[in-house]
Amino acid sequence: MKKGNGSGGWRSNLSGLGASLRRHRRLWIFIGVPLAIILVIAYAIAFLIDEPLRRYTEAKMNRALKGYTVRIKKLDFHPHGFSLDLKGLTLVQDRSYPGQGAGVAGGAGGDLSAQGQRVPSPSG
Repeated sequence: MKKGNGSGGWRSNLSGLGASLRRHRRLWIFIGVPLAIILVIAYAIAFLIDEPLRRYTEAKMNRALKGYTVRIKKLDFHPHGFSLDLKGLTLVQDRSYPGQGAGVAGGAGGDLSAQGQRVPSPSG
């Protein structure tokens, strides 16, 4: 039984791939390095805006919910999927509105779809 295509087998194919990569080294450097820098900057910014975004989200939720107070222990922003994870989400009923329920959630998450609608994701 004959193996390969008669051109020297898989080793010659790998050496051809290596030569091709060497020829395109500048292209890889000019595209790869800026892309890596952009990704590092995006994730650094995402890490730095977690706390201000948590405070803003908590304040906006508290303004919108009459009779309840929301507390968010931690918020994680993910730039890759443009999503948020809310950890330690607590909803407490104010004393001025008796007879309405309240709840505690260990975590919640979600992201934005292409149409701009919120798509809930399972919390983990």
